[in-house]
Amino acid sequence: MSEPADQRADPAAALPGRQPSPLRSAPVRVALAAATGAGLVLAWSAVFQLTGLPFFVDGADFRCEGIGCAAAPFGALFVNLMLTVSLVFGVSVAISWLVLRLARVDQAWPVVLLGPVATLFVVWLGDRVLAEATVAATVMVALGYALAAYLTAPTLRRSTRIASVAVVLGVAVLRALTE
Repeated sequence: MSEPADQRADPAAALPGRQPSPLRSAPVRVALAAATGAGLVLAWSAVFQLTGLPFFVDGADFRCEGIGCAAAPFGALFVNLMLTVSLVFGVSVAISWLVLRLARVDQAWPVVLLGPVATLFVVWLGDRVLAEATVAATVMVALGYALAAYLTAPTLRRSTRIASVAVVLGVAVLRALTE
């Protein structure tokens, strides 16, 4: 408690000759994370259109005999979904971490790991709002990564973080009650 507030917010500012990084501010962190999330959606959209992704298990790769074949298409669908989701998540985590680190955003890992979770929350909230798939995904992922960046910003005061999480949870409860 005896440290000045500016040294707690930016430990590098206490070192002689070091200036605080402008990328430590929450608004810049949020903007960079949102741009990274939106860029990921646009990149994956291009990858899906230009390649054979998502994965498909069918034809010669799939053989089934007996009574269990009735459920076989559901198993193939599950495998397709899991392979594609795993690939997208793994590559997105690696790329978004690299982009945020190259942009010199401190503590990028919380944003990278919580960005997809916050995106699911934003998608759940806005499922009735946006209609066009690529635009909707771009906006929702950008908002999800921005939310994760804001809530994990090292310069955010604890009371502000707790209040923000309470607001997010309150919105989630209201949304759940109105379904």
